[in-house]
Amino acid sequence: DNISLSGNGKIQISGSQLTAGNDITLSAQDLTLDGTSRGDASRDIRLAAKGTGTTQGKLTAGRDLSLGGGKLTNNGTLVSRGNMQIQGSEIASGGLLQSGGNATLKAGQTTIGGAVSGTKGLNVQADTLSTTSGAQLQTDGAINLAARQITLNGTQAAKGALTVTADNLQHNGKSSAAAATLNGKAIINSGTVVAPALTLNGDSLTNSGLLQGSHTLNLVTALLNNQRGGTISTDGSLTLAVPDLSNAGLITTGGNLNLSGNTLTNSGEINAANLTAKAGRLANQHGGLLLAQGSLSLGGQALDNAGQLAADKQSLNFDTINNQGAIQGDSALSLTAREAGNQGTVLTGGEMTIAADTLTNSGALQATSLVLTLAKQFTNAQNGSVSAANSLTLTAPSVSNAGLLSASDSAVKASSLINNGTIQGANQLTLDAATLNHLGGVLFSGGNLNVQATTLTSAGLMQGKILNLATGDWINTGNALSEQNASLRVNKTLNNQGKILGQNGIDLSAASLENSGWLIAKALDFHGDLVNGGLIQGDDGLTLTGGALANRSGGQLLSGGQQTLGFRKLDNQGAMQGKSLIVTADEWTNGGYLQAQDSLAANVKGTLTNGGTLLSQNIFELHADKVINQGSLAADRLSLTAPSLINSGLLQGNTSLQLAIAQIRNLQNGQLISGGALNLALDSLENDGLLQVNDAFSLTGESLTNRGSILANNLAVDLRGALENLDNGQLVVRDNAALAVGSLNNSGVLAADKLNLRSGDTRNSGTVQGNGSLDITAQRLDNQAAGKLLSGGALRVNSGATTNAGAWQGKTIDADLATLANTGSINGIDRLTGRIAGDLSNGGQLWSQENLSLEAAGLSNTGKIIAKSLTLSGDTLINNGLWQGAESLSISGDVLTTGADSRTLTGGLLSLNVGQLSTGGTLQGQHADVTAGSWRHEGSLLGLDGLNANVAGTLNNSGDLLSHGGMEINALTLSSTGSLLSEGDMRLTGNALDNRGALQGKNLTLNQTSVTNTGTAIGLESLTLEARQTLAARMLMAAPLMTLVNGGQMLTGGTLSVNGGDITNAGTWQGQRILLAAQSLQNSGAIQSADALQMTLAG
Repeated sequence: DNISLSGNGKIQISGSQLTAGNDITLSAQDLTLDGTSRGDASRDIRLAAKGTGTTQGKLTAGRDLSLGGGKLTNNGTLVSRGNMQIQGSEIASGGLLQSGGNATLKAGQTTIGGAVSGTKGLNVQADTLSTTSGAQLQTDGAINLAARQITLNGTQAAKGALTVTADNLQHNGKSSAAAATLNGKAIINSGTVVAPALTLNGDSLTNSGLLQGSHTLNLVTALLNNQRGGTISTDGSLTLAVPDLSNAGLITTGGNLNLSGNTLTNSGEINAANLTAKAGRLANQHGGLLLAQGSLSLGGQALDNAGQLAADKQSLNFDTINNQGAIQGDSALSLTAREAGNQGTVLTGGEMTIAADTLTNSGALQATSLVLTLAKQFTNAQNGSVSAANSLTLTAPSVSNAGLLSASDSAVKASSLINNGTIQGANQLTLDAATLNHLGGVLFSGGNLNVQATTLTSAGLMQGKILNLATGDWINTGNALSEQNASLRVNKTLNNQGKILGQNGIDLSAASLENSGWLIAKALDFHGDLVNGGLIQGDDGLTLTGGALANRSGGQLLSGGQQTLGFRKLDNQGAMQGKSLIVTADEWTNGGYLQAQDSLAANVKGTLTNGGTLLSQNIFELHADKVINQGSLAADRLSLTAPSLINSGLLQGNTSLQLAIAQIRNLQNGQLISGGALNLALDSLENDGLLQVNDAFSLTGESLTNRGSILANNLAVDLRGALENLDNGQLVVRDNAALAVGSLNNSGVLAADKLNLRSGDTRNSGTVQGNGSLDITAQRLDNQAAGKLLSGGALRVNSGATTNAGAWQGKTIDADLATLANTGSINGIDRLTGRIAGDLSNGGQLWSQENLSLEAAGLSNTGKIIAKSLTLSGDTLINNGLWQGAESLSISGDVLTTGADSRTLTGGLLSLNVGQLSTGGTLQGQHADVTAGSWRHEGSLLGLDGLNANVAGTLNNSGDLLSHGGMEINALTLSSTGSLLSEGDMRLTGNALDNRGALQGKNLTLNQTSVTNTGTAIGLESLTLEARQTLAARMLMAAPLMTLVNGGQMLTGGTLSVNGGDITNAGTWQGQRILLAAQSLQNSGAIQSADALQMTLAG
């Protein structure tokens, strides 16, 4: 029916075949179809061509397809089945235009080059649109291209929105979409615009390949260039407010990037997750890169740089900064300027803040902490550097230097300081100046060296490890070392002419001293005040008495016999030596060296402060009101009696050590060493150093605070109060340790072969270790993130409320706890048994290579519980993490919930026996056995060999119940919108089955009183539906008649057998054979049998 041809000049079809069945209308003034023709229609196809036409073979419509006129050339195949309109004056296609809904091309010259599909979308209007290079424009929705010149050069696909509107847009190939908008006034890209959501507007953007979008990218521009390899991407966040911006390849973000304008010229890569720039000229060229992965904030009015500027925090806020390359960040760096300088590399590994009013360096400036605040001038030069790895603070007016100013500490203040090279620190150097000249270079420190001044001229070096100086005039002319204990205070004039040394103490004050190098004085028998800087020697005996004795550094007091000293004030910074020494003083400060060959007896009414060495090769007896030891107190047999001892040096008895002291503070560098047993009964012991006993150590008293090391063969501690083993504290015992304390706070190491700990409140952020066994009894136990409870054998913990954020490990672990909150790791290598009276909350790991058994009132898991054999029981069990038993996993309780992201896994039997069961996430076992009162399943449960479930009430399934073997599920009611799939036989038994999902088994049997199926039920070999038989008084009763309502699909490759009462079918039955025995059948669906179809209806 219908084929219509018209005329007025040339219709030529050739090879022909036009078949209609309704419509095909051809009009003419030129129209040619060959290639060897064809037609087809079954509705619509209208062609007209008022001035040429030409398509080259095949036209199929099936509804709609129209082609207008005015030079249209196609080259073959125009298919439709709904919509397609091609208009004219000039469209040249290149073959195939296929619709299926929509596809409209209008023209004013359109050249495409092959394909153009439709399926409900694709519009092209034009005043010159050109694409080829194998062009394809496709859609499953949208693509709008308008034009005033567009050149694309191939492939635009959509599946929702791509809008290109142009006033000159060039692009050059491959677009893709689900939203992408390119508008115009220039925009040249050169290939690939990918979306989700990408918008470019215009007034020039020249890229040179890719502009991505995922997820959203929005460029508006007033000129952005980006060339050399192109790419402007995003995975979130981007704001470019351009005017100008150039780049030269890649601008990507993965969150945040915020650039504004008035020139920013980079020269390759601007990256982000946080990067904010402002500009007002920012250049950064020579290799470019302005990266960030955690902030980089820049600012405005010039910055020059010449390559890199990385980040993890960095903030520059310019009014001119120049640099010449690098400037990093990791982690933090801030530079604010009014002029600055540098000439390359400004790093940080922490802090660095420079604020400025002139800074000229000449390369480097590194940091972990460095604060320079100037407000006029600091010049470093002679190849610069200004380092720091922990603090350097320099505050100016003026300061000159001429190369390096290092640190670990270091601080320079100044009102003019000129140095001439190196000012260091390595554990402090503080200079404070009001004119300090020091020409000749280096002021160093290996600890302290603090100089303050109102005029000091020195001429080279001035070392440290404590040299404190505070002048008021000083001319020295070179050297002034100290390696500990020096504090030179000169308040008007000291003119030394070279070398002031101290190798363990100098404390010198002067109100005018002219020395000309070194310091020496001598005396033999002496009574009175004495200052010695030289040698005092008595070969057979030496007696010195008086008000004050100062034996300074370099001074020597020697005797080959007995030396007796008696002074109100005794200060030794030099050397004292005798066969025996007797010392009596009100106050005694020793920073020097004192040695007795046979015996040393000292009686000090006040304080003995020892920063030097007090030594006897045999006996040393010391009585004092207070002992502060920063040096060495040592003897073969050492006895010390005092109310208080503060020790930061060495206190040692080679054979024995006796301490009758109420309060002991053994500071960080302190050593208390006994070659024999040591018994201490005292109020308090604070140990920050080393306490070593080469036998048994017994400690009784109120409290022990340890930040150092306590070493013994055996240890017994009995304290009424707290034992605090802090920081890097070590309490290490070779054999047995028994600790009974009021409370324990451990952030260090407590270790023994066998360790028994009894405590009230117990907090551990360190290591508690028993190589053979560890027993802990506590009222409350808090094992923090860095905390470790370790045993090479049994670990037994008996505690009230218990928290663990650290690690427990033992060959076996037995835990009896009131409650347990675990965010750390608990590893019982061979066995882990937990009995928790209350709640167990696990966000960490509980694991064993063998057996793990947990019993708790409430068990909540967001972490991992892993073992070979895993048994969990409790009233309420919640899994939002991983439960895994390599060989078996057994869970029992009243309520069990597994969350959406949880995993409940075993390579053996998975046994769930609970009252109320809710399963999300992944559950898997070799065989799965589920017993429940009620069950809601939203996840995936896989029984590799088989799956058995017995549910007394309702089973709601919206997930997947899977088996590679058989599956048998018995539930009073079963409602499924998910999947029940079995590679073996499947039997579903119960009162009512409502299936809206998928059921599949090899032989599928539905023993139900009522079946409603709107999903699919597939028995690969057979499908059987009949009511289940019930027992009454142990007698098998006749099965009630089954009710079946099917709106879905019931399919089998074998026999489909339905045995029931009222049967309603609005869906599909399909089988090799179909057997139906029923009271009634209402069928509005399809019942299809390949062989026999047998229906027996009793009603």
